[in-house]
Formats: sequence, structure tokens, C-alpha cells
Amino acid sequence: MAPLRTRFGLMSLSLGQLCGSVVQPSGLHRLYTAKYKYTITPEGAQQALFRREYVRRYPSPDDRWCRHHLQGDVPLPRPLYDGATPLTLDGLHVPTGFTTVEEVLRFCLTDLGVEPLSADWDDVLTESYERFKTDFAPRGL
Repeated sequence: MAPLRTRFGLMSLSLGQLCGSVVQPSGLHRLYTAKYKYTITPEGAQQALFRREYVRRYPSPDDRWCRHHLQGDVPLPRPLYDGATPLTLDGLHVPTGFTTVEEVLRFCLTDLGVEPLSADWDDVLTESYERFKTDFAPRGL
């Protein structure tokens, strides 16, 4: 976990990714993402405020939620629950697209106000994302 000094106070960032590989005819391995979990948790919180997750394969045949999704400990307004049981974003699997580490870092810098380590952070993230998209993502993003 990495500590983040945000404009909203201290938070932590956790980036987790599980990769697999497929042996190519050349004998080289091509990596793929089997699952990832990126979380942002306020200091002292029991649950992540935001959690972006992806699973390549559903854990069981009964699972049919969005494999790319956003969840979090964010209360939802009253029209979205029955009045007796408050609903949080954690109870839903809000669909998203594939989320790269670069986009998570961009969110931390731009929306959470984390101080960048270098003045050219935007160029660094853009170059890294473009390289991933062209050199490592076989179908692109």
C-alpha cells in the first residue's frame, strides 16, 4: 500500500494484479491479466472508498455480475433503496471498462489532488499507457 496525501486527507492506494501466460508458437509467453483490484481507502476506514475490480473468469457458474466494475463504501440516495436497508455502492457492481494503473494514478493526481513526483507526470502516464496499448495489449484498449 502506498500512502496518499490527498486534498481530502490521508488515504492509501493498493494495486494488485494477477497475471497468467499463454505459450506462443515461438515458445515465448504472452502475459494476460487474470484479475486486478485497485483500492483507495481513507485513513482509519474499514473498507475501501473506491474499489475497481476485474476478473477474467467468473468465480462460479452462478456469478453474472459485470466483470469490470466499480464498488465502494459510498452511500446511495434514498430512491435507490427500499428505505429499510441503506444501499452503498459496495452492494452493486457498477460496470466500467478495463482500468489501467495509469488511469488510477491519473485519478489520484487530478481528482484527489495528490502531489506529483515530477512536473512531467502527464507525459509519463500518457507514454506508459500508449506503450501498454500498442506493445502489450494484443487487441488494444
